[in-house]
Amino acid sequence: MEKSDKQTTPNKRSQNQDKRLLILGGILAVLLLFSISWYLAVFRFWQSNPSSVQTSQDKLAQYFQNGELKTQPDQQPPPEIKQRLEKQIEELRQSAKDKDSAGENSYLDYMGIANSLRMKGEYEAALKAYQEMLKRWPDDYLVWHNIGVLYEDMGQYLSAARAYQKSIDSKPEDRLPYLKLAKLYLRHSSDPTQAREVYLRALQSTNNDIEVMKAYAEYLEKVENDLQEALLYWQEIVKRTKNKQAVEEKIKELEKKLVK
Repeated sequence: MEKSDKQTTPNKRSQNQDKRLLILGGILAVLLLFSISWYLAVFRFWQSNPSSVQTSQDKLAQYFQNGELKTQPDQQPPPEIKQRLEKQIEELRQSAKDKDSAGENSYLDYMGIANSLRMKGEYEAALKAYQEMLKRWPDDYLVWHNIGVLYEDMGQYLSAARAYQKSIDSKPEDRLPYLKLAKLYLRHSSDPTQAREVYLRALQSTNNDIEVMKAYAEYLEKVENDLQEALLYWQEIVKRTKNKQAVEEKIKELEKKLVK
């Protein structure tokens, strides 16, 4: 009997190992099928929803086009203003040079140079100055904002929209680029109602900044004709503003329109 037990023990072990291998193989097969199913589902979703993987920059190209390039304003500044700006640019360049040599921060000097060139009507020189700033301050939201303003002056509306979006990405809590981008949608896009999304993102990111609220309320009234929602925003604005009289008059105006 003892001999028989010794002979059957290895057989039992072999059977147990076979069972374990079968179970492990089954688990691996299930995991493989699950993985294939998951990847197929993701691929099908991506095919049926290509917009879900679009970046903000890609989306802008759906609504904006660059117009005819303007290298200078339609109306040049008066000669005395030009002379003043030329002197200012010269002084700022010298100041920037001195600060760079001393290892000091020359950001404001370079910003002043670029802004003055734009006001002087030298659009291409201003753009080059802003682009030079980006080499030193690549994520500066104000540089991107000002590039957006310049591109808008130049009639390059898609480029302007992209610059404003870059500004938003660099500093989401600042209201300026949101307001500029929303106005750009209203004036120069194929779908002005896209401004609504910009205003809503701005309200969320700026913690309901009062200037954003005012702009959105005006949009609701004049573009979407949603007087009721516009009224709700003005009623909230009046609680937070110092100039209550003007806002109260606006509320009365909307209430009259709603009664009609």
